[in-house]
Amino acid sequence: MGGRRVFPAARLASSFTSRATEAESTPFGLRIPPHAATTLLLAVIDITARTVDPAVPDLNGAEWTPFLGQAGPSGSTVRLFAAWLRAAQDQPDETGQTVTVDVTAAARCHAHVFALPSAHATQTPAAAGLAHTTSAPNPPNLTPSWGPANNLWVAACASEASHASVVTGVPASYTDLLVTLSPFGSDTGSLATATRVLTAASEDPGPFSSGTTDERCVATVAVRLA
Repeated sequence: MGGRRVFPAARLASSFTSRATEAESTPFGLRIPPHAATTLLLAVIDITARTVDPAVPDLNGAEWTPFLGQAGPSGSTVRLFAAWLRAAQDQPDETGQTVTVDVTAAARCHAHVFALPSAHATQTPAAAGLAHTTSAPNPPNLTPSWGPANNLWVAACASEASHASVVTGVPASYTDLLVTLSPFGSDTGSLATATRVLTAASEDPGPFSSGTTDERCVATVAVRLA
């Protein structure tokens, strides 16, 4: 259940797009939205292994830089990852633009990819994550190293199991909820992200809302804007 969304430029200082994909195999292809050279690409990936815990995914070798790897609650196999890449060249459309993601075992995978042309030219993203079992998954407080600045904040939630636990509401002041459900049945997990732009030294998003309790990984990501 993928798609491309263009977010309002007036609200975000510069427009960006996201792409949602899903798979139940290894490796899987992660599609990249259109972008210009030097654009910061941000990937948020949820992986739930079917039999064993997944390792850190390999996104096209060394090209991508991982900066978040959050394990789920004890006994679960849900994981939440994030990685970034500074684009080397223009890609005006999505045709043929995929990244191969390898994990160690067959898994249910969801991914949201953001192309962020308004990101700071040299500052890399920051993230904090945690795990809990709840119906109100609450991403943690994040204090980036660069101090007060105009930032894009991304709240993310990976849910392990039932579609009944899918996120339905965003943290206060967050918008542009993007939810990806796996097409492989009603007990195959989901990934949700929402965003806001705020000038601050730190951010504690507050909880998402959902229909029922599930094992979750949640994260707060900050991207400094130019």
